[in-house]
Amino acid sequence: MDAEIIKIAQERANFKASLAIIKEDQRLAKAEHDRNLSLSKRKVVSQTRLDQSRQQWLGSRTRGQEIENALALIDPRIGLLKAQRNAVNAQLREARLALERTEIKVPFDCRVSEKPVEAGQYVTAGMRLARIYNVGIMEVEAHIPPRDVAWLHFDSQGPQGAAQNNSARAQMEERTRTLPVVVQISNGRPGTGHPIMPGMFVSVDIIGKQVEGLFILPRETIRENDVVYLVQGGKVVVKPVKILRRTGNQVYVKEGLSQGDRIITRFPGIATNGMQVRVETGDSPQRDKP
Repeated sequence: MDAEIIKIAQERANFKASLAIIKEDQRLAKAEHDRNLSLSKRKVVSQTRLDQSRQQWLGSRTRGQEIENALALIDPRIGLLKAQRNAVNAQLREARLALERTEIKVPFDCRVSEKPVEAGQYVTAGMRLARIYNVGIMEVEAHIPPRDVAWLHFDSQGPQGAAQNNSARAQMEERTRTLPVVVQISNGRPGTGHPIMPGMFVSVDIIGKQVEGLFILPRETIRENDVVYLVQGGKVVVKPVKILRRTGNQVYVKEGLSQGDRIITRFPGIATNGMQVRVETGDSPQRDKP
């Protein structure tokens, strides 16, 4: 804009010089017209010559008026440019102040996994500059089957477990019909140990509810209608039990057994109450927590 202002100032000087020449031209044209007018009264020059001199005088006046009009517009043009320059300078000051106040800061140790912008590229507010992840804490999403959801111990944060800050989604996932649980795992710092990185496969163990006084039995010891075969005094006792949970090859029995009961783990066929049996080996059921 400064260059444009200098250009307009030069135009002003040129217009003033041209106006001085036009003024002299007007003076000469008017003098020529006045002389022809005086001679025409004495019938010395023709009317045509008089008209031509008048046209030359009027033409010179018109050119002078145009230059004066252009000179009158010089100051408004310069004023407009200065106002625009002041507005641009104000915007520049605001931009510099905003730049000084701009700081991209992450409140944790991180790594950049994706950088969609390049150095020198123009960016705007809300534009994504990078994708980062916390190297100190990683999140793993585990999917809990419906049968195991009841065994999760929830608090205000989510299911409890060895990892910290666990959280469960608000509803079951429609596609898999499982409950997504997000587990935050404290990660090793770069260069120490074997830190977990995005894309790795991991196994998650979540501690469920703890129930006292349960007996863990092999699945094959449970007969039809949830009964077990006990041996008491060399005879079979068919004892119904209450099963709390089945998982893998183990069954957790809540009611129906006592410490010291001898359970038949393998029996070909169906046993009845009072049936005489000969015990080759026998172990007491194991008391534990599921």
